[in-house]
Amino acid sequence: MGKRIQRVDREIIPSKPIFKKLALGWTGAILFATLSPTGGISLFEISIPHFDKVVHFGLFFVYALWVGLAIKPQSRYIYGFCIGSSLAILTEWLQSYVPGRQADIYDGLADVAGTIVGLFVVILLHPNSNKKQSEKPKC
Repeated sequence: MGKRIQRVDREIIPSKPIFKKLALGWTGAILFATLSPTGGISLFEISIPHFDKVVHFGLFFVYALWVGLAIKPQSRYIYGFCIGSSLAILTEWLQSYVPGRQADIYDGLADVAGTIVGLFVVILLHPNSNKKQSEKPKC
């Protein structure tokens, strides 16, 4: 007689195609910047010691934001960390084969740190994104 209605939990923060596109585009920017033989975009020389680590951190920080918002809330943090860390390791390894570039463990650590902090910011901006709506307190 009565149809059985299945309850569908909706995502609190939907996985929007724009974030997927941004993450994919940013992946291309990271690959270009880290695997270009001349060192990526080099518009001017900056003489601040270890500034390249700040750039690595920043690239992966932004990448983690886009990836974290592109993935469904239930799995965004573990997958975001795995994807970001894998890209960091891959780019550093590939740099050892690019003329004029070299792999640097500290660049890789800056990449992973940027990934972790970026995902942490996603957590701060959307603290309840891992909880289902049914777990929210009712007013």
